[in-house]
Amino acid sequence: MTEEGGSGTRLVCPACGRAREAGGRFCPGCGLDYWRLAAGSTVESALGPVRKGRFGRGRRPAFAPTPLASASSSTPGSARAPASTGTTAPAGPGAPAGAAASPGQAGRGTLQDRVRVAVGSVRIPQSPRSRWLLGGLAAAIGLLIVVALVMRPAGPAATGPTAKPSPSPLAPDDVIAAFFKSVRDPAAAFEVKANGTFTQVARGKRVRGSMTADMRVVGDSLSGTLRLVQPGIASFNGSIVRIAERAWTRAPGAAWRRQTPPAAADAVNPFAWIATVDDLTYVRAGPGQAGQRTHILESTKWLSGTQYDELVLQLSDAQRDSRMEVETTEAGVPLRATHHFTIRGTLSGAGTFELKGSTQFTFSHWGEAFTIGPPV
Repeated sequence: MTEEGGSGTRLVCPACGRAREAGGRFCPGCGLDYWRLAAGSTVESALGPVRKGRFGRGRRPAFAPTPLASASSSTPGSARAPASTGTTAPAGPGAPAGAAASPGQAGRGTLQDRVRVAVGSVRIPQSPRSRWLLGGLAAAIGLLIVVALVMRPAGPAATGPTAKPSPSPLAPDDVIAAFFKSVRDPAAAFEVKANGTFTQVARGKRVRGSMTADMRVVGDSLSGTLRLVQPGIASFNGSIVRIAERAWTRAPGAAWRRQTPPAAADAVNPFAWIATVDDLTYVRAGPGQAGQRTHILESTKWLSGTQYDELVLQLSDAQRDSRMEVETTEAGVPLRATHHFTIRGTLSGAGTFELKGSTQFTFSHWGEAFTIGPPV
């Protein structure tokens, strides 16, 4: 094949379009055998077997399809393509002079030639130097990729906020110390709700009683409501205000008057009789509250003050048992408590006597500043 150029005519490979080397038999680009092509072979058959390059690798720049049957094939006309309509097209490159191809063959040959030219334009350099340069460039690119992966900074383990490690729980003695400091503070301020029940057995008769209270406490002062129904003790239902040594009471619908409240009013603060840390024992960890650790403490000291002193004096062989269990935070703030007590003995002329009581306490607003003043 010839190609017209600015300086004249030059020979090019009909398969890949590369300039033909003078005197060479094979095209250096695609391996086309010029001699076989000149002898009447087609481009496909002239490509021949795969040639080996300088480094022993077989190469063929383009796929060689199965050669089309030539017009001189001995295949009967009935087995060949449909008869021509009378219009002929030039045979593909490399066909003998004067040969003609059907329109379908011409179209396929043209498409195949275009594919070969496109593939042949991207080829591996043939010279050893070019091959070494290309191999070195590929190795350098690979090395840069490896270095980039190795030197890439490690990403954070998690996208969310960093979780802060929770502090270790306090030792039992530290929990007791914090609780004792909190409840025995002379200015301790809190709100307490109490709900208790009592059962008294005397002279073979069982009698029940109850106590409810809702109080504000600041040190020795308190203010709130108390309702008491207990065997052997005068009932009370009203409001109480006590500031130091002064006290006022008021029945529902009545006016305030200076009067000492019943001794049961002192029971709204069950911690008032805890004297030292030795009065407390660490029992176990609590269930927790609002994500905070809690702890269960216990005291077996008698915590009812002087409330039942007169009753105990009337008994022979008197026994008093008391047990309080309190749940507290690690900061020493009590949340709730349960107090159980029992008084047993022999009552003169009445035989066996027993009084049992159980009171539930709930504490809130611990440490909030408020003032208790005289009633208006």
